[in-house]
This record gives sequence, structure tokens and C-alpha cells, in this order.
Amino acid sequence: MFRLPKYYILIFVGLSVLTAYGIHRARQSSGFFHSSANNQHLNEIQFSSLSPGSNQNLQFEEPSTCGAERLVLEEKLRAISPLFRDERSQTATEFPRECFTFMMKRKFQDLQKRNQDLGACLDSQSKPTRGAAVPCVTKTYVTSIYNFFSDVSDCLETPQRAQLPEIFTLSGGHLNSLGADLEAGLAQLNLTSIAVANLQFVQTKNQILSSEKASCQRLAPRLKNMVALSSQESGRCAFLSVPQNPFVSILYLNIKYLQDRQLIREALQSAEISTRMARLGLAVGDYDAANLEQILITLARSAGAQTSVLALSNYLKRVESNGKKLVLSDFDFGKSQAQDQSVDLLKSESFPGFIQRNLQKKVSDYLHQVRLHADQLNREFKEGVCSPNSFLAL
Repeated sequence: MFRLPKYYILIFVGLSVLTAYGIHRARQSSGFFHSSANNQHLNEIQFSSLSPGSNQNLQFEEPSTCGAERLVLEEKLRAISPLFRDERSQTATEFPRECFTFMMKRKFQDLQKRNQDLGACLDSQSKPTRGAAVPCVTKTYVTSIYNFFSDVSDCLETPQRAQLPEIFTLSGGHLNSLGADLEAGLAQLNLTSIAVANLQFVQTKNQILSSEKASCQRLAPRLKNMVALSSQESGRCAFLSVPQNPFVSILYLNIKYLQDRQLIREALQSAEISTRMARLGLAVGDYDAANLEQILITLARSAGAQTSVLALSNYLKRVESNGKKLVLSDFDFGKSQAQDQSVDLLKSESFPGFIQRNLQKKVSDYLHQVRLHADQLNREFKEGVCSPNSFLAL
């Protein structure tokens, strides 16, 4: 057998070490990812997980290339404190800023055209008008959203990556996004969701103001004199206008997330879901309970928290009546759902299939779109970078 001389092997190992060190130093100096010290190693690994040819979707736009119409928000962002507007050496964010850059550039394919899914506002107390320009995806624009999202989610201890596929689906992270029923801003909140979030506004405000966490203390000056916002359409611009946003929209998004999660946890316990799933073949240790919870939270966005758990409860009844045993793939929303309505299909029906056949079409369509956007993030970045591992699956 042919063997290399020992000194060749030593030279090869030495060159490998030097090369690895050089790459490591280059990544550190490039500033491509901006993370906290705790996440530095993770993001160095993430750097190498980008797909080929992705740089264009990760680069900021230069203000000089956008034109006045696309720079309306950019000019108003100057009123935001540099604490949020400028890049930080350390953040409380678990994912790289490029996740937002990618979503914002991919949401609207033609950045140079006005879009009916974007709104314009005269002031924060008005009703938005449609057909606004796509905001220029500048470093200031992305960084402001990234910093506020970082602090709000860290302060309130909500999962960060779990919210990104929904943000991508709904608004792409754009502050002036406007839904068909005047769902407003980055969070795409409607009349009902705003009104419900207002029920928890004072308690959340007090929680932030009394916290000693650094992220909460950075938010406190902006929140101190803030009151709950009207849910009426006449004042919907409060969730689109800058410099009130991105803070307002992100705050309400996280309040609503916490509300839905709490309602779902209570309903899961009341319906004895874990016990029933165990009897059907999936004990708690067989699956990630947090993943099941996240499926229901995402479902709650379009169906409501109580309806989400009720749908799961009814599905378990169907499984039990058919004499079927549960498997992990029964909860994978990434699998395509057959349209066949045969008895055989119903007997082997998955939870996504049950939702498709028993809830409104917009509910199953929404979950499908969120999963597709999560998959798009995973194709651009390694799974777990912008979207959680096994998102909408157990």
C-alpha cells in the first residue's frame, strides 16, 4: 500500500490549520454576521451555510440608488435613537441580521414598483392608503427592525426564530405592509388582534418598565409614555408609521404571541392532549412538545387559539375512532396534502389533512404558506439559522 512520507503529512496538517485559521479570521473581520458574544461561534458556522449565489439577496441597498419615493421611511428613521438605528457590537438576537435582509428583499420581487400590499400614511392617526413604494432595504432600515425585534423578544422571552417564517409570510418585515382587511405593519394586525393585545398592554408595559434586563431597559424610554393604541381602522397608521414603528408593531406582535401561547397551554391541559396522544402511540418523550405548541400557535394566527386546540382534540377523536396509531409524520406540515376524500385516506389522515378538510381553506392555506417560507429560509441558510429546526413538524 502506498504511504506518504511523514514529513508530507506534517506539512499537509500544518497548511490545513493555517487555512482554517485564515478563514476564521476573515469571517470575523468581514462583519457579515452581527451577533452577541454568546452566539458568535454559532454564527461563524452559519456563515458557511449560505447557498451559492445568495449574496445579492443579503446585501443592503444604497440610498443613492432608490429614489425619493422609496426613501420616505429612511428619512423618518433618523428620529429613532441611534441605540436602535445603528449597528451594535453585541445583540440579544439568536439569528443573523441577514435573515431580515433576505426576507425584505424577497417579499416583493420588483423593488422599483409600487405595490397594492403596501400602504402610505399622512400621519399616525389616519387610515392608510394603498399602492405605496417598496421601502429601500438600507442598512438603517434593516438594522432598526433587527434591533427592536432583538430587544422586544429578548425582554419578553418569546422565541425569535419561530416568529420569522410568519413575518416572512405576512409582511416580509416591511413596516408599511398592508393586508386585504387593513392588517397593518410588520405584524399584520387586524382590528380583533389589536383589541385583544390591548387587554394585556398595561401588564406588559409594567413588566418591561420594572425589568432589570438590558433589553428591557433599552425599551423603557420609548414605552414610558405610550398608551394602548386604537384598533379602529381610522387609526391603523399607528402600526405603519415611523418613527413609532418598528417598535409598536413588534411589541404588539409579541404580546399577541404570549397571549396565544398561554391560552393554548391552558387548553392543552384541559383537553388532556398529552395523555390522549400517549394512548394513541406518541408519548411526550417521543416528540418535542414545544414543536406541537408552535404548530398550534401558528394555527391560532388564522383560526384562533381555542379553535386550534379544539381542532387537535377532534383530530385525536378521529384517530381513535379509526383504530389508528399516531406517528411523527402525522404532524408534518411540510408534506403535500392529497385531495382524495376516500375512506382509506381518512383512516390514515394526518393532522394537516384533517385541518385541510375540516377548517376554512384560508387556515390550511396559511399554514402551508408559512411552512413554504420556512423552507425558503432553510434553502438560503442552514436549517435552524433563521427558522427553527423541524418547524411545523414534530
